[in-house]
Amino acid sequence: MVFYLIWFLSVLALGLLIAGVNAKNMCDLSIIVYTFRDIPVTLGLLVAFLLGAIWTLPFYVKKKRKKKKKLLKNAESEPGDFSPEETGV
Repeated sequence: MVFYLIWFLSVLALGLLIAGVNAKNMCDLSIIVYTFRDIPVTLGLLVAFLLGAIWTLPFYVKKKRKKKKKLLKNAESEPGDFSPEETGV
């Protein structure tokens, strides 16, 4: 599933990159120590979007792993196989 997310983001980034290079709306993009001059607005938005997607990707993968681990743990315990602590005996 993560592969599809990365594939989707890659295709979207490529499309926006092509649209951004052909756009005529320019702006200056300032990063703390350097200013990029005459950058298409679409490319600035593309960079912001991709940085946000990359930032959230590890959290998405971590959530999937937790869910998978929980399902495996539940599958290992047999129905009716309770420890004394769980039954209160």
